[in-house]
Amino acid sequence: MNKRQQNKYIKQAKISKSVPVIFEEDKSKRVMRKSIRVLRWIIAIVSVIMSTALLAALIYAIVIFFRADWVQTIIAALN
Repeated sequence: MNKRQQNKYIKQAKISKSVPVIFEEDKSKRVMRKSIRVLRWIIAIVSVIMSTALLAALIYAIVIFFRADWVQTIIAALN
């Protein structure tokens, strides 16, 4: 809503004496945009944490795999 439309609404509101009703929609949109921005940040942080945890679990699984006795016997046989 640009300034011209706001002024028009303000003039109408002064006539009808219902100022709070007009700006309520604009305020809810602003709150919605803020909450979406916060949700995006939360999702980004959670995804970074999850990907780090997944990478750590993968490295741990590889280390455990290569420390197994049967894998080491196969590696020794190949060498």
